[in-house]
Amino acid sequence: MASHYSIRLATEPDIETLVDFTLREAAEAERETLGIEQATTGVRGGFATPPLSTYWVAVAADASIVASTSIVKEWSNFVEAPYSIMVLPSTGSGPGDDHGRST
Repeated sequence: MASHYSIRLATEPDIETLVDFTLREAAEAERETLGIEQATTGVRGGFATPPLSTYWVAVAADASIVASTSIVKEWSNFVEAPYSIMVLPSTGSGPGDDHGRST
């Protein structure tokens, strides 16, 4: 059975999901525990004028957000790369079956 996903630019209503993904990514990839306020401030930067980052989300056929990626314009305190990727474990697929791994 083929899965259908669409990619779109994230919008402000996605902030809560993006914050959740940011907290998960920090815990998994960096073994860091971020406060929700710190993560929210960081994600909201993507929606500031001018934006500090750009987010895209992968949306399943049922309209749920199952993955996100971002490009940031400055270094983060908890990631050693100017990008992030998060895929929910139940939706990921790829080499090595390391579903839900963040980079």
